Amino acid sequence: MVTSAPRFSQQTFLLVRARYDATVPSPLAATSGVDWSQIHAVRLLGVALAALFLLWAIRRMFGGKK
Repeated sequence: MVTSAPRFSQQTFLLVRARYDATVPSPLAATSGVDWSQIHAVRLLGVALAALFLLWAIRRMFGGKK
């Protein structure tokens, strides 16, 4: 049985992925002296607080404390 060639080769995929990879830091970010672990911790705290606020609003809307 003969199968057709894949539409995109693995080499093309790897080239595209390397071009748009968001994990590659820019030279400016590497020299800025920013502690990215603290930035991510604050972002995670903000997401957690937003989720708590959303849950509170939903409970209030559907018969919580009146």
